[in-house]
Amino acid sequence: MRPPRTLTECNMMNTINARVAIAAGAVSLYYYLQVLKNIYNAEPAAGFMPGRLPCAAMPAFAVPAGIVIAFGCASGWLPGRLSNVQNSSI
Repeated sequence: MRPPRTLTECNMMNTINARVAIAAGAVSLYYYLQVLKNIYNAEPAAGFMPGRLPCAAMPAFAVPAGIVIAFGCASGWLPGRLSNVQNSSI
């Protein structure tokens, strides 16, 4: 297929791409809404009892969350350190 040569052909390709993107977005929105509907409206399974997270499992959630928060707060610090390491190894 040859590349578009005129402005009309470019506009037509952009229109087709936009329509495909809108259709794909509508389909994905439908499926995501189905998941959300099931999350909030479905009855819990038989025998399901909501409970607390065991104390031994809390670090599995707390440590990664702390790392993400620390890197988010120090986002200017890490790239500077990495560029210094890269420049010193060259």
